[in-house]
Amino acid sequence: MTKRQHRLLAALLASALVGMPPQAVMACGYHGALGSEISLAHPASMGVALAVHDAVAAGRLQPLGELPPAAALMRANLLVQTLQRRLLSPGAALPPTAVLLAEGRLWNRFTPAAFGTTLQGHVNGPQTGDVTVVTSEAVLQALHDGRLGWDAAVVQGLAVVTDGAAPLNERVGVTLSKLWPAAEQRTALSVVP
Repeated sequence: MTKRQHRLLAALLASALVGMPPQAVMACGYHGALGSEISLAHPASMGVALAVHDAVAAGRLQPLGELPPAAALMRANLLVQTLQRRLLSPGAALPPTAVLLAEGRLWNRFTPAAFGTTLQGHVNGPQTGDVTVVTSEAVLQALHDGRLGWDAAVVQGLAVVTDGAAPLNERVGVTLSKLWPAAEQRTALSVVP
């Protein structure tokens, strides 16, 4: 774990211990040094951050290299744009969904559109009624690379679907599971004639 990740994890833990309330609307963590504004972007952020830390420590998840803030934001935006491209597949549209990359407190919002799914990047947080997905850059990278399936990410606590009505949360989970099946399913799908 890098020094920056240690500082972020320590700050998140400290904010939880002193009882700071989670805030849905705040600047993302890519725009400056960590300071007194540290707080959880969502109640699930802490659990996801700890699960990611444990998965990296156990070698189940590859850490992303440390980058200057502007380059890290670019990398995060590229991962989110890759998700949007996947959501353009037939049947892959999501209901209004806010996606939080927990380590950088970066919110993005996906909404249905006539041509698929529209991405609103770098938003302040979810809107009322949105389903919320909390995960991390390293998890998105592993999903995109095929090293991790969506269901495994959820079981390991590396991703959480929450805040929406139960049928909408389930729809988001099913859609993401189809986009990122387990490795065994990908292998089986690739050998079918």
